[in-house]
Amino acid sequence: MTEPLVNVLTPATSVALISLDDAKIMLGLPPGPSADDEKLQMILDQNAAIIARMVNRPTFAKEKVKERWFCVAPVCCPNGASRIWLTHAPVKLDDIESIESPEGVTVDPASIWLEEQTGQIIFPGGTADQILITYTGGYDLPDEAPLDLQRAAGVELRQYQTQEAQEATSGAGIRLLQHKDSRVVYFSPRDMAGGSGGSGSSSSAPSSAAESALKNLLQTYVRYWI
Repeated sequence: MTEPLVNVLTPATSVALISLDDAKIMLGLPPGPSADDEKLQMILDQNAAIIARMVNRPTFAKEKVKERWFCVAPVCCPNGASRIWLTHAPVKLDDIESIESPEGVTVDPASIWLEEQTGQIIFPGGTADQILITYTGGYDLPDEAPLDLQRAAGVELRQYQTQEAQEATSGAGIRLLQHKDSRVVYFSPRDMAGGSGGSGSSSSAPSSAAESALKNLLQTYVRYWI
């Protein structure tokens, strides 16, 4: 089985895993509208895309898609069944519009076994080596995002906040003295220590811990293509 070809028919209207208000709570920001709302929403959308790519998903958001699967059969099942994992999970049976295998030959959705949460489909009687399926799947974000995905989004958001704060203060120790045509630029001892691996080396530990926590949270969502 190879990675499917996915065409989005109806794109998601929202892709962020947490709402703007929840993000402000996580960051300790005051509630209500602010001048930075547009920037914060952009960061939430970007972080959601990064998290989705980490688990080999196009997005976690609900979309209507058409997927083409190749090299599906035969598979290593004792009874000759075929199996695929849809890219946009969760998926409800009523949200599967059509299944064809091969293209042009209709498969009755009532004949399949569907695990809604993971998007796993088993065809008990097997299939052709190609499957074409049109369906709507994913989460209605941000309201339907599972708690662990919300936590993952929070980890990524706080990590971004930390990096942004470090970048904003990284040049705070630079000094410039100028008199007529002469200029002297120097660095404070704090900046020199950070650049040489003193205080700078310790900053990698929180980042590594955040990345490890993020991977643990996302482990159950990873898609593997063979």
